[in-house]
Parts: sequence; C-alpha cells; structure tokens
Amino acid sequence: MKNQHLFLLIILFAGFACSDKEDNDPSIDPLIGTWIIEGIEQDGKTFAVNGEPCIKDSKLVVDGEILSLNISAPVEPGSATCQTEMISSGWENDNGTYYTIENNDRQPANFSFSDNNTRIKITIKAGNAPLTLLFRK
Repeated sequence: MKNQHLFLLIILFAGFACSDKEDNDPSIDPLIGTWIIEGIEQDGKTFAVNGEPCIKDSKLVVDGEILSLNISAPVEPGSATCQTEMISSGWENDNGTYYTIENNDRQPANFSFSDNNTRIKITIKAGNAPLTLLFRK
C-alpha cells in the first residue's frame, strides 16, 4: 500500500515538474519571450543568417510591456567587427491586433506570427527599402 502512495506521489510530482506555465497559460501573450534571428527577406529572397558573424547575434526580447529589437551587423561586408543598434518601444495586443507605442503614439506593428506562434516576421525600413527579419522562439 505504501508503494502505491509513493508511486502516485511520484506521478503527481512529475506532472507538476514537467508542466510549463508559459505553454499552458493562455493569458500569456505569444509575443512574450526571446526571439532569435534565423533569416532576412529582401526583394523576394530569403537569406539564412544562423552562422553569419554579427547578424546571428540579433534578437527580439519582449516582456509584458517593452519590446527590444537588438540588430547586429558587420561594420562592412566580410568584417568581423560588429555594430549593434537597439530599438525599444512599448507594445500592446488589442484583441489580436498588435501595436507599438512610443511617446503615447500607438502605431500598428509590422509583424506576423507563423508555425503555431514559434516564428515571427518583422518588417522594418532599411534606408528606403523594406527589410523583413525572421525570428524563432
């Protein structure tokens, strides 16, 4: 009888230990988390950046109030010297529509989710041309 109680206790403990609040809690927005860059789209072409010096260090970090986009790129093509820029803003999800907020100005966010909210595309301006950054969680 003691072994049955111990066995049930172990099963219950394993169930709680393996659960992930973020995965099971629908109140946590899918945007929240750390997103790692995996590619760049420009002019209809996609480029993988997983092993590229500097670029591979770019990421999007989102908490409940602030999103921070850290973009890293070589100073010049082929260079191992990196330059990094960080862009931060507030954000909100208004019934499934995302907005960025800066100086009390709310603008629609230029991103979209895919693959069960594990990938995100963010479109930014690079000079005068749009550039899409591809991230995975």
